[in-house]
Amino acid sequence: MMDFELLVDRLDATNSTNSKVKALETFFKTASASTAVWALALLSGNRPKRLVSTTLLKEWGCEKQAMPAWLMDECYAFVGDLAETLALLTPNPEIEIHPSLSILMGEYLQHLKSEHLPVKKAWIFSQWETMGPTQRWIFNKILTGGFRLGVSQKLVIKAIARVHSLPEETVTHRLLGKWNPSESFWHELIAPTMEMPPSHPYPFFLANTWEGKLPVQDFLVEWKWDGIRCMAIKRNNQVFLWSRGEEIITHQFPEIEKSLMNLPDGTVIDGELLPVQNGEVADFSILQIRLGRKKVSSKMMEENPVIFRAYDLLECNGTDLRTLPLLERKLKLEQIGWNDVSPFWSVSNEAELEQFRSRSLEHRAEGLMLKHQHSEYGVGRTKGSWWKFKVDPRSIDAVLLYAQAGHGRRANLFTDYTLAVWDGDRLLPFAKAYSGLTKEEIEEVDKFIKANTLERFGPVRTVKPELVFEIGFEGIGESKRHKSGVAVRFPRILRWRKDKPATEANTIEDLRALIR
Repeated sequence: MMDFELLVDRLDATNSTNSKVKALETFFKTASASTAVWALALLSGNRPKRLVSTTLLKEWGCEKQAMPAWLMDECYAFVGDLAETLALLTPNPEIEIHPSLSILMGEYLQHLKSEHLPVKKAWIFSQWETMGPTQRWIFNKILTGGFRLGVSQKLVIKAIARVHSLPEETVTHRLLGKWNPSESFWHELIAPTMEMPPSHPYPFFLANTWEGKLPVQDFLVEWKWDGIRCMAIKRNNQVFLWSRGEEIITHQFPEIEKSLMNLPDGTVIDGELLPVQNGEVADFSILQIRLGRKKVSSKMMEENPVIFRAYDLLECNGTDLRTLPLLERKLKLEQIGWNDVSPFWSVSNEAELEQFRSRSLEHRAEGLMLKHQHSEYGVGRTKGSWWKFKVDPRSIDAVLLYAQAGHGRRANLFTDYTLAVWDGDRLLPFAKAYSGLTKEEIEEVDKFIKANTLERFGPVRTVKPELVFEIGFEGIGESKRHKSGVAVRFPRILRWRKDKPATEANTIEDLRALIR
């Protein structure tokens, strides 16, 4: 455990990317397989689920430190993080015990997964009594399910690839999907070759925001659809549908699974799941109804139809096509028999490109995708060959109605805002926004909130309705789940309308007009 604690301290002490990679390389060079694989799991987000509620941890923390609940709440509010609060309140032991990371995680799963609460509590107390500050903080972070450091999975992959002389793309590919943090998996991961199961996807290739500095004639243009990016796989006469979040969602879309079975074996397609109504792309909220379902009924499929629109062919007859030029892959895609391929075209100048972009909403698209016609299918967000050129966000002027403090470094500032529009003479909440203001503006808004609080509901404050913000969003649709009857996609603050009184903010009818 001491080697992992040292790594955590080194990563936390620097903002330099090179220094972080160097610290990771030093760790992975000497760590045992069992320690390395658990460190990889924790650093890359493949950590185990939280097995004890935060409510219980707070209660047990109060019991262990013999302190009243109100004092724990005050400490938590000041620090802003429960794991760190509990770590700071626990005194350091006379003798520290440092089990290996793999032993600690094995005991964590053993004692917390199926044992009764008294056993869980006793084990957690025993760990707190023997841990030093860094180890205690790491342990508490694991308990609360919030173990995160200022290091991306990409940097971890870079370090492992360097230490074991592997291409970064290979390590990325091997880490896709769910994997068990075992010694055997670690040895497979760093081996020269690794046998992949039929279900294993390729890493998604992602686009950057269009900067307008390249000749548009070199690119293929297509609509940027607002759906769920997916990879469809047909191998060994089995079908797998992967989301970009590395989840298999095949069972949630049985009609797509049935259609994919008609593909030739050894086929992998990059595409998008899209909701449809009356033959046209519909609102994203229809997709949300289908997500997370263990079983999808015939009625649900009939009322919420979905299609899979293909963008790219990554594998054909078991052959990896990703290094072929995009145009060649597109032509092969049209020949394999899939009946819904996203159209693409060329433009001759910027004016023509802008003309197409201005028509995006007519096609229920978010904008355009520009892909270099000779580009390979890369890994992750590689700048240069794939670009997204979205329409300008739609916006509405809304009134700040509720506010809540942020987390971590923002725990002492009110940074989470609930915005409302007018419905007659009352304000109707319709969206939450967490970004868009400068540091100075956040501090100014925070002062206003603290001086103009009308009511408190736990961590939430009702604020005097005076501040107006222009809220931008990518999409909008009807919603039965929201009180306003409207759901917006990716809301954020575009600007603070200091020039506008609350009475001049937009209305719910203005929002509904945007849907129409």
